[in-house]
Amino acid sequence: WLSGKNYILDEDNGKTYEMDIDIYQDATEDIYFEVVTPLLDFGSLNNKTCLRSALIGDVQTTATSVNLSYTDDDYQNFSTAVVLDLNTNNPTAYAQGRFQRAWKVDSTANNPIRLEGIELSLDVADYEGGNR
Repeated sequence: WLSGKNYILDEDNGKTYEMDIDIYQDATEDIYFEVVTPLLDFGSLNNKTCLRSALIGDVQTTATSVNLSYTDDDYQNFSTAVVLDLNTNNPTAYAQGRFQRAWKVDSTANNPIRLEGIELSLDVADYEGGNR
């Protein structure tokens, strides 16, 4: 802290940067943001189909793109991301197929991103054979 400003020392290059609560960049590069959920089966091994997934969070005042993708193979690969804009009410992706999966949300938007959760609309299949 110096003259009413906060400064941060970069441990890699020794440069000093001013910390500003309204800027979401590191020097001139946007800061990468990523959240990955644990694998979700919702307490059932029955097949599930994701009809809709919506991000719940603050509505932004300017365009703020985030990517929503998922993995069905224990984090080895992620789907092609659907780009959602947090500047809209209920940023939503539709028809995301059958699964037992984890979701990933990532962004490099130069805006504050505050998410509360992800709302899913699921269709859970009846039990499909095997021993009970």
